[in-house]
Amino acid sequence: WAARPPDTAPQALIVFRPDLSDGAALAAIASSGGRPLWTSRGLWAVAWDGRQSAAALYARGALLVTSSPVAAGCIAWSRG
Repeated sequence: WAARPPDTAPQALIVFRPDLSDGAALAAIASSGGRPLWTSRGLWAVAWDGRQSAAALYARGALLVTSSPVAAGCIAWSRG
């Protein structure tokens, strides 16, 4: 649970399972009330206008949901 962003975080980065299609990832994002900002090599940036639901994302294939800039740097480095 430490990786979960606060329920009030307006933006987050999400890493989905590698076998999850882009369509399934978009459906998961929509189910959480979010909208995609951008995606790059399996990393999705998402914004919410209201409360977001990290639990909905995890239930639909997210491996990591975070609003931490430190995690974003680690993700970018590991995918480089």
